[in-house]
Amino acid sequence: MFGDFQTITLLLVAFLAATINGALGYGFSSITVPIALLFYTNRLLNPAMVLVEVVLNSYVLFINRKSLPLVWKRVSPILIGLILRFLVGSHILFSANPG
Repeated sequence: MFGDFQTITLLLVAFLAATINGALGYGFSSITVPIALLFYTNRLLNPAMVLVEVVLNSYVLFINRKSLPLVWKRVSPILIGLILRFLVGSHILFSANPG
């Protein structure tokens, strides 16, 4: 199942990055992506990392859900900015001519 060198290396790096992320709360992508790019293309790696990060961040949000009302006032401007940038960026990419 996990016989090739690339997959074993990626699993070990992801485990190390998850351990560091669990201890410090930061660093999963910063450690995993540069090493994984040695073995996988960016086109394959980006969607996989987005899914991993969504699951990881959703888990952290679920664990800390009682603290959400305390930080909501500070987080809401960031979320509004992210949503607006997402919408504007998506529109620009959709309307851009690739030629």
